[in-house]
Amino acid sequence: MDFYIELYDTKSSQKLYGDDTDCRITILDEDFPGKLGFEVTELTAARNQDKVDIIIKRFEGTDGKISCMVRTEGLIPDKTNPQNAIEFEDYLPKHEKIEFNAGESEKIVPIYLVNERVPQADGNKKDFELENDANNSEEGETEEEFGPKFKIVLEKPEPEQVKISKKNCCTVELKNAAKAEDTANEH
Repeated sequence: MDFYIELYDTKSSQKLYGDDTDCRITILDEDFPGKLGFEVTELTAARNQDKVDIIIKRFEGTDGKISCMVRTEGLIPDKTNPQNAIEFEDYLPKHEKIEFNAGESEKIVPIYLVNERVPQADGNKKDFELENDANNSEEGETEEEFGPKFKIVLEKPEPEQVKISKKNCCTVELKNAAKAEDTANEH
């Protein structure tokens, strides 16, 4: 639905002239629950980060309370992804319900990474920096071309009329701190 507003002089009741004296107003029908999807479908994170914040967007409507399940999973290694990130070694798995209240259009979901500050499942701490230093000295200071990857998936929306968009999966690649910073600067 559209309507127009025109500005008039209050004393003379004459229409004012200029580019900013009339405008078109569009009322969007927000009476739909909307679709859910990730804001970004590919991210690069530094191994020494504590967490990666993943943004889930609700678009094409914000009516009512809706939810979906969010879960992490490793990727199957292939030519473009020779390394698979491992639960509890590279990241802490997540499988939880995310809820949006009426009018909410965005949620930030933290995915915690395992590094020297985050204990592993068995209570030991993993020190990526020391491990990477040892690997680099043995291999002549070369950086790995690909970092391990995992993905976050949206599924099981509620109620039934809520749809998951084509942006239903976000891939996270873990890089050494310097490599992740280089990749982030390229985007």
